[in-house]
Amino acid sequence: MAGEDCQKLLNGTLNVPASVMTGRLHVSGNMGLAMQLKSLFPTLGA
Repeated sequence: MAGEDCQKLLNGTLNVPASVMTGRLHVSGNMGLAMQLKSLFPTLGA
């Protein structure tokens, strides 16, 4: 992941579905669990 994308992810401005579909962000493993990660970090992007 590029540094700019990492910053956007951490501040909540990254469009994750679009990033995955364009190949800018790669997720391996349990996709359902990955989708729940936002609930673990409620203050991100606030």
